[in-house]
Amino acid sequence: MHDIRLPTPHRMHPLPVFRRRDLRVLRKLGSGSSGKVYLVRDANSNDARALKVVRKHNILQTLRAARWSMPLLAFWEDATSYHLLMPFYERDLEAELRCHGGKLSLESAVLFMAQILIALDEITRTVLVHRDVKPANIFLDAQGRLVLGDFGLARAFGTPPAPAQRATLPEWVTENEPTYLGMAVSFSVDLWAAAVTLFVMLCGRVSSLAITPR
Repeated sequence: MHDIRLPTPHRMHPLPVFRRRDLRVLRKLGSGSSGKVYLVRDANSNDARALKVVRKHNILQTLRAARWSMPLLAFWEDATSYHLLMPFYERDLEAELRCHGGKLSLESAVLFMAQILIALDEITRTVLVHRDVKPANIFLDAQGRLVLGDFGLARAFGTPPAPAQRATLPEWVTENEPTYLGMAVSFSVDLWAAAVTLFVMLCGRVSSLAITPR
């Protein structure tokens, strides 16, 4: 396997220190419009970690203090990218749904939905819109607790967004309704996606009725 060279950080943020040479890149886990994710191993603890490299844009680093969002173990930046070191989770909600035939019991869905709403409440307090809430971006820790992750499309505001501020909604929410791809950004975008996620957990599919906000 070819070694992947990680850029040398030129500015460290006040997070626990991880030396670049202590992180061994094992493989690429995936990539998307916001960046790439690598599975790495910490040479000191032998723990598996997820290292996300995203292109620079406005994103809040206060998320590391949120209990229900994926914690940041370390963070650095180079001239072009942010590098976010996070815990590695074996399962996500999408995989959990597959293991249960595509949908969950009412009791499990309600429990998971409550945890999703708590996570969204936390990030809303940081004036952040996630914009990509979906089962593939909701992870399960070793205790089965949900953790909201993948903030690559998140958008931060110093104050709540004005109606004139716009950004693209996640395709997962609007894949069948392109006319909504330019709707105004608001925190209700994440609540809407959470409601679609609840529908999926209960019914095993995305309803065409759930695509159009009321």
